[in-house]
Amino acid sequence: MRRPTALVLLAVLLLPQSLGAWGRVGYQVIANVAQQRLSPAARKAVAELLKSATLASISNFGDDYRNSHPETERWHYVDIPITAGHYDAARDCQNVPGEGDCIIAEIDRLVVTLRDRSKPGGNWLPGLSY
Repeated sequence: MRRPTALVLLAVLLLPQSLGAWGRVGYQVIANVAQQRLSPAARKAVAELLKSATLASISNFGDDYRNSHPETERWHYVDIPITAGHYDAARDCQNVPGEGDCIIAEIDRLVVTLRDRSKPGGNWLPGLSY
């Protein structure tokens, strides 16, 4: 790990955090690390999709959006019982009225959207398998 990255990560770990929440800075640090690790093809695809934005600049979008759209509350996590040995969509990703289903279902929907060539920005990662 390069020294500046290690120092930033150490600083984030030492900052007081909300109970289990990443916080704005945590999301931005992870987004910056992710952006640095993109392959050239992925970097190009992300730039085309985000235009002039960066991953760090949009990393808090989900939390900001959730504040005014409570129906997306459960798109931030999935609750798998600690005693369960695996994820079970019927058990762990039920649609709760007013809160949505879960992050796994939302990711599946977003993948379909991104692969759809008929939509602007769709299918921007051809050949990527999930």
